[in-house]
Amino acid sequence: MTARKTARHASSSLTERPFRTSLRLTTSGLVAQLMAQWMGKLGFELEIVADYIFSEVKMMVVRCIMHRRFERNRQGRQLLERRIVSRY
Repeated sequence: MTARKTARHASSSLTERPFRTSLRLTTSGLVAQLMAQWMGKLGFELEIVADYIFSEVKMMVVRCIMHRRFERNRQGRQLLERRIVSRY
């Protein structure tokens, strides 16, 4: 009885441990692979969002410069009109 129990225990420990270890390694490898894919996808999406934000900021800067020029020109025209009107 003791020999059977020892033999059964020895055989089960030999088969279970490598399986558990390899399963754990496979699981951690799978998790690492999924994390890498997710981070890669997230990085790509963040890059797209960053490009979009950068282009929007550039457009806002251009609009701001154009608006400033427009306001300067408008105020200059009004000033000239006032001077012309005040002469007459």
